[in-house]
Amino acid sequence: MIYKNSILEKTIDLNEVGVINIVIENDTLLQKVISSFVNEDTDEFNELFINNDEVLFSKFSEVMFYPLSLDMSGKVLINKFYDSLIKIDKFQKDVDDINVKIAELLKKININSDIKVDFDIDYSLKDYFGFGKLHYKYDGDYLQYFVDSLKVYSTILGKKVFVFFNLYFYFNSEQISFINKEVSLVNASLINICKVSHSNKNIEEIIIDKDLCEI
Repeated sequence: MIYKNSILEKTIDLNEVGVINIVIENDTLLQKVISSFVNEDTDEFNELFINNDEVLFSKFSEVMFYPLSLDMSGKVLINKFYDSLIKIDKFQKDVDDINVKIAELLKKININSDIKVDFDIDYSLKDYFGFGKLHYKYDGDYLQYFVDSLKVYSTILGKKVFVFFNLYFYFNSEQISFINKEVSLVNASLINICKVSHSNKNIEEIIIDKDLCEI
């Protein structure tokens, strides 16, 4: 997986890379790079190649601002769960069966947290699946929620690149090494944009100083 950013004028090989720090010490450049991820025309500045094929960066990426920013109860996720697990057209599947299938899939991607579907009304037909809610049992562990979210978004929604700003504000070096390992297991990558370098032998780092020189 190859990533290119036209503002940084940088091509990055993300194969076998879990977390990568891009340290930008120049304030003006940092603001431009951040804007390139949050603007509607993000595909104009960011390119992504998977298996040598160019894909839309916006489709295969997710931008995050804090550990709880990924929505683990949205209808998009529910429908993706359904499409991935229930290969049937006209037959009714009950909620218990759906939850068993979800549990089996989550176990395969090494997620042990309690994730299940709750229905607001008494329907479980495909046409009414949008009335359900995905329930995630969150016990206050930011790290576990964050890692589980990354795995679910990568496996179910097909997200391959996650962009985070100032990851070290929320997690220490040991925790980020854990994130690096877990993200690699689902063949995804996390790009951490920050201003200050953090020494971590397990994490690849690119540093651009105030004079726009790469260190």
